[in-house]
Amino acid sequence: MTEAELLNQLDLGEDQEIDFKSADGGLPKSLWETLSSFANSEGGYLVLGVQEKKGKLDIGH
Repeated sequence: MTEAELLNQLDLGEDQEIDFKSADGGLPKSLWETLSSFANSEGGYLVLGVQEKKGKLDIGH
């Protein structure tokens, strides 16, 4: 996934092939559930460092 595709996906939001997690303070416990889901399907992208702010996805700075 290119940077442009990632930024576009932030506007579109999550779907079956991409999941965003903040990972603020370490790996979230739900990470393993997401990885298991991807492993039992056709895969996907897990993007860490993304937070939801005011209903929009934002790359944490």
